[in-house]
Amino acid sequence: MIKDAKWTKLVLTTYKDPLGKERTWESAERSTRPKNSAIDGVGIVAILQKASGPELVLQKQFRPPINKVVIEVPAGLVDEGESAEESAVRELREETGYVGVAAELSPVMFNGKHQSLLSLDLREE
Repeated sequence: MIKDAKWTKLVLTTYKDPLGKERTWESAERSTRPKNSAIDGVGIVAILQKASGPELVLQKQFRPPINKVVIEVPAGLVDEGESAEESAVRELREETGYVGVAAELSPVMFNGKHQSLLSLDLREE
């Protein structure tokens, strides 16, 4: 077990189930949330407008825990002093080469720490 990981921390939560019995739940949280930020990361729903019709931008990424390449939406961590929209535009460019404009911000998702953005008017750089 890793005690001091760079990106995550282990959390033990005590709660009462619907029958009133006290229980514990182990989970992991990111330790990288910027100060004064409600979120630590963004997932990006990016739609590329093409003559043949809109296409969803996905990426292939190797994930060591499952030792496989997965297909997922672009995503990343929010940097200090950065808004969710700024983070999404930056991460989209870094991970896919596309440049977009954040058009819509979703409610907080994924364990209450992430936001997703709908980005339109994408172009390749």
